[in-house]
Amino acid sequence: PTASPHAARPLHPAALSRWPTMGAITSAELNFLVFRYLQESGFVHAAFTLGYEAGIHKGGIDGNVVPPGALITIVQKGLQYIELEANTDENDQEVEKDFALLEPLEIITKDVEELQQIVKKRKRERLQIDCDKDKGKAKECIEEHEHRLGGERERERHDKEKDQEMERDRTERDKVQEKEKEREKQHTEHIDKVKHEEDPLASGGPKPMDVSTTPHEIFSADVTVLEGHSSEVSRFF
Repeated sequence: PTASPHAARPLHPAALSRWPTMGAITSAELNFLVFRYLQESGFVHAAFTLGYEAGIHKGGIDGNVVPPGALITIVQKGLQYIELEANTDENDQEVEKDFALLEPLEIITKDVEELQQIVKKRKRERLQIDCDKDKGKAKECIEEHEHRLGGERERERHDKEKDQEMERDRTERDKVQEKEKEREKQHTEHIDKVKHEEDPLASGGPKPMDVSTTPHEIFSADVTVLEGHSSEVSRFF
């Protein structure tokens, strides 16, 4: 591509149409430009031969007013103009936003119509690349969204399983505690029952008297008679 600020910011076709038509360059002027180019490039013998055969010294052109590199500058600007013309057609409204660069060799070897076909092809390819990029970005966004949703669902599932596991552990602990309480209750009831069977007083009843069924002989010396009462009370020891 031609490296120039004119290529980066091409003129609109409407602006080109307002330019006055320039006069054709003469052979003497072109010969002088080539002569200066040969001199500046170090082709001394070629420059001397061209100057002698073309009669450069007879052309009347003041070399002091011609800037260095004039031929290269003019050729580059001409290439840029052709490049701009190839990027322009009747339907183009904004050339700056959709400008396709061309290689200098393409501009030199092809006419404007061929260059316009090349430009259209490259614009279509660029548009396709942009569409593919947009599709790729959209796909990445969708995949990222699905991945984020999948991660949220996975976390929800994990939290739910964790809550269920904690609930099962809590239920198991409650069952174990209930069984322990039941065993303690049964043990306490068993102990109370055994105590009740071994100690009748535990139930609040009177202590039974010791009753002997074997007959004993009571001697008169062991009997005391109490007087002054209608009944006799015997006391024995």
